[in-house]
Amino acid sequence: MRVIAGHDSGNDPRQFPVITHPPYSQLVNDGIKGKKIGFLTEGFIGVEEDLAGIVRQAALTLKEAGAEVSDVSLPIHSDGVAIWTPVDFEGTYQMMIKGNGHGYGWKGAYDLPLQEALTGAFDLRPFDCPLPVKIVMIFAEYMQRNYQNKFYSKAQNLIQHLTMEYNRILKDYDVIVMPTSSGKPIKLPTRANFIGETLKLVLGMIKNTAPFNATGHPALSVNAGLSEGLPCGMMIVGRMFDDLTVLQVARAFEKIRDGAN
Repeated sequence: MRVIAGHDSGNDPRQFPVITHPPYSQLVNDGIKGKKIGFLTEGFIGVEEDLAGIVRQAALTLKEAGAEVSDVSLPIHSDGVAIWTPVDFEGTYQMMIKGNGHGYGWKGAYDLPLQEALTGAFDLRPFDCPLPVKIVMIFAEYMQRNYQNKFYSKAQNLIQHLTMEYNRILKDYDVIVMPTSSGKPIKLPTRANFIGETLKLVLGMIKNTAPFNATGHPALSVNAGLSEGLPCGMMIVGRMFDDLTVLQVARAFEKIRDGAN
């Protein structure tokens, strides 16, 4: 984090040059006494029961580190993946496939060898793309032809509202916690799976992660325990640009989980 954080000398105009970056490695062990941690109620809905239980019990142990833990509700979180979908599908199609990884209007540095490599991948060998990529391409092309960028634009507007709603509850909580995925790790899809089954396996786990991909809140997943020998991820989400607190909460949990001093 200390190496890669900071302004990229003008190569990436999306960055915020005024943001200061603390010495993460020096502060990560400072503890979380007095920090307020919220269990996001909607983040536990639709999650496998054993996974949800393991994550909840794991988060409760943070009391041992001096944190305050309580439930918090934000109904719009359940709509987060639907809000994210048009931006991801149509945005990916325009930027990654049709725009060869860059698109148009970009004011940063253009990587020409990368563009050439992507041109070969998507134009000359489209059938080598994974099924989900093909579905995204077909879906996005259909939406563009029939609805132009109407739903992409609407989703971008809704992301602003979604962001403000997370910011609102994060005024009262230092971080919010929920399961990372809706279920335990799955077996890889095979050719025996129908298209719908494959898409469900691939995209059915992102209910909690997709909203923060859209808003940009710092989020981290840490192993909360095992069920049937499979890892169960606990996701910790913090305030905008407050990566340090997210890391401190994760580190405090690791110490409790592993019995470290």
